[in-house]
Amino acid sequence: MTKFSKKIKIYLFKNTQMVDVSIMVTEDIVNGYKLVVEDFENILDHWRAGVGINRDGTHWYVQYKKRGPRPEREPTP
Repeated sequence: MTKFSKKIKIYLFKNTQMVDVSIMVTEDIVNGYKLVVEDFENILDHWRAGVGINRDGTHWYVQYKKRGPRPEREPTP
């Protein structure tokens, strides 16, 4: 078994028109997903606005979220 060293890997299989996406959760856990090329292109085109995909009984929703520091909280009495 080879070590998974990147946070994300994306492979395009032209003969089947499928995209294989692997996302590293921890050094020991990698989640793998297979998408139709059309759905993957839809995600790339609309990721900022949010994309909902329903295919083969599975629902995906890809949403852009901006991450930053938490807002300051007022102290409570």
